[in-house]
Amino acid sequence: MFFVVLWLFEIPALLGNFVSIAILIIAALGAVYFIRKDVMLFRWPSRHEIETRIERYSGTKHRPLSTQDDKPINGEENALWQREQRRKQRLLTLLRPAPPRAFLASKDPRALRLGLFMALFCGLLVAGNGWKPRILSGLFPAQFFQGPVIKQDPVTFWINPPEYTGITRIVPAADSAMLEIPQGSILKVIVQQNTTHILRKPSLRIDEQNYAMNRAEDGAHTLEMEIPKGAHLRLQPGLFKNIGWDYTFIPDTPPMIEVQDQPETLPDAQMQFALNMLDDYGVKTLDIRMTLDPVAKNAPVGWPVEEQRSVLSPPATNFQIAPVYNLTAHPWAGLPVVFTFTAHDHLDQIAQSKPLRVVLPERRFTHPVARKLIEVRKYLAWNPENDYSEGALAIEGLLYIPQSYSHDIRVFLALRSAASRLYYNEPSIKTAQSVIALLWDTALRLEDGNLSLAARDLKNIQQALEKALQNPETSDGEISALMNELRQAMAEYMQALAREWQKQAQDQANMPQLPPEVLSQMMNMNDLASLLDKMESDMLSGDRNAAQDMLSKLQRLMDMANPSMSMAMPKDMQMMQDGINELQELVERQEELRAQTAEQSTLFEMMQGLGVKDKTTGMAPFINTEDNKTEQEALRYVLGQLMLEADSALDEIPENLGLAEQAMRGSSEQLGGNRPDLSLPFQDEAIAHLKDSQQQLAQQLVQRMQQMTGFSLGGMPSRMDPLGRPYGGQDGDEGPPFGSKVKVPSEAQKKWVQDIVNELRRRAAQRGRPREELEYYRRLLKRF
Repeated sequence: MFFVVLWLFEIPALLGNFVSIAILIIAALGAVYFIRKDVMLFRWPSRHEIETRIERYSGTKHRPLSTQDDKPINGEENALWQREQRRKQRLLTLLRPAPPRAFLASKDPRALRLGLFMALFCGLLVAGNGWKPRILSGLFPAQFFQGPVIKQDPVTFWINPPEYTGITRIVPAADSAMLEIPQGSILKVIVQQNTTHILRKPSLRIDEQNYAMNRAEDGAHTLEMEIPKGAHLRLQPGLFKNIGWDYTFIPDTPPMIEVQDQPETLPDAQMQFALNMLDDYGVKTLDIRMTLDPVAKNAPVGWPVEEQRSVLSPPATNFQIAPVYNLTAHPWAGLPVVFTFTAHDHLDQIAQSKPLRVVLPERRFTHPVARKLIEVRKYLAWNPENDYSEGALAIEGLLYIPQSYSHDIRVFLALRSAASRLYYNEPSIKTAQSVIALLWDTALRLEDGNLSLAARDLKNIQQALEKALQNPETSDGEISALMNELRQAMAEYMQALAREWQKQAQDQANMPQLPPEVLSQMMNMNDLASLLDKMESDMLSGDRNAAQDMLSKLQRLMDMANPSMSMAMPKDMQMMQDGINELQELVERQEELRAQTAEQSTLFEMMQGLGVKDKTTGMAPFINTEDNKTEQEALRYVLGQLMLEADSALDEIPENLGLAEQAMRGSSEQLGGNRPDLSLPFQDEAIAHLKDSQQQLAQQLVQRMQQMTGFSLGGMPSRMDPLGRPYGGQDGDEGPPFGSKVKVPSEAQKKWVQDIVNELRRRAAQRGRPREELEYYRRLLKRF
């Protein structure tokens, strides 16, 4: 007991290794001595000793118990002998058993044994659940020549699910219930050195399969492996201990993809496909492949098209996406082709759509010079190895009429270069392809200005950046250079897009689908700059998945902002868009009615001031407002229809619409009573509520568009503080609300900290490192 108390308080370990060994030797010698003294030399008391102690304790005379077996010396039992035996038998009734006799008090007069019991009790309290390792470390000090012992958990066990699952590290307790382990999870276990490992090495068993552990330099046993499909996991870290868990293996199912409808051809001949994708952890990338349909026997020079773009769809959600592909420059335009879409998940499992057979749209040009260039381009595509003189002469003839392309120096140089290539090169497929590409770019500049070229350059840089993100060997310098190119391309595209919106705004028959104020709110340049800065920060901090996700969402935003795209909007978004336009018309008509009513009110007050009265009734002067009342009722009816549409599409009626309807009703009643002066306040109130409703619908439309793209722009807070309140993260309109000075770390900062913690854990798991270094890592990883 004394040595157990020493080991529970770890006193030998504090005094040094050699003292620990000496104490163990003393304990062993003492155990041998007492085993010999109290076990091997132990003798049970004889029957004579037992009977004599009972007689002495009972106080009987003549030994009635011990003499029961006595016999007469001559063998004859006479009357005297029999009489004496009867007397002794009567004395047996006086015997009683002797109680245990305490002798410890005489051997321990100072009661030191009680202090030892108290020390043992306190030692168990101090050691807690670690009482057994402490006693075993005292009995088996196997590392007394290896420096100070580092206190570590005897068994470290955790499971790392794949990062794309979004599931945090699983650290099961000994009494954990059913575990849910996704496919691809990595198990890591570290069993510290134990003397019992000499008899039995630690092992891991999954169902019926055993997995051996590797022994590290410090004596610990480690194992790192991917968890296979199974149902039961059992860890045996030593000779006497077993830890087991039941688990459910969650397989990563392949993705699904479906083409919902025939592709839509946009006004500029781009193609928009309606796709539906589903994967348990989200689709990572989408591939498109275009090949020539076998029904086309003759075809110009061309090549199959393959393009990949990031998707990163939400997990376990039917994700509808409408990607736009610009294939108008392909020589197969106007011919039947076959499209095949392939969805990849994070395990690179694939799903292919059914082949989609369509005729590749051919873009129509209106600019006369562009049409001429397209004719030459078609000739080269169909006759790449024939004589080029006719095409060269046609292009050179355009050089002499620069007014036909507004004296654009870039167009002039492109025409000069194309003519020279045709003149001074032998007909070949390589020459034809280079001139075909140059003529197409020139025709786009003549037709669209810089918008199409800027969109193409932006798309190419986005694809280059996606490939760089997927390559782990891409350096930070290369990423920074690509981000600078992306910023420049984005700025050029936004400038060209703004000019296109202005151009279309002048043509009422070709207005963009979204109101310009909504588009400007979504495409705010400051917000886009902040988005690109955050994307670059994520890339440089190592969080490339987040950056790739943002790049995918940026592509969807660019598709939605395309002024030539007539996107099929959901019912609620279509109602919001139509409602904004109808409310604008209502506001304009109500303001016109208000101006007419104001004139009548001025006339009414003037006549009332002059004392003019109605001859029939003798009351206030009569002003005919019947036409105004009819117009007010018509506006009220239109508003009522809009409220019904809102209720059907949004499942609610905006409050401001109801207030505007009440104000119109009050105005109509006053106009019916020929009181234009009392109608004006109601009309002012109606106009204010209509404008508020229009603003509310515009904000809801922006929010829905942001939900479809996946991130927030346009001055709306995209982050929440720890209490769920909107938080912009910078000073200004989106800064800390209510004067709060709390700085919520950005996603890049949190990722940076997590990377440091992961690196510390990785190094701490390398058992070959020096003990002082491992102890330092343990202190760093300790949570307060």
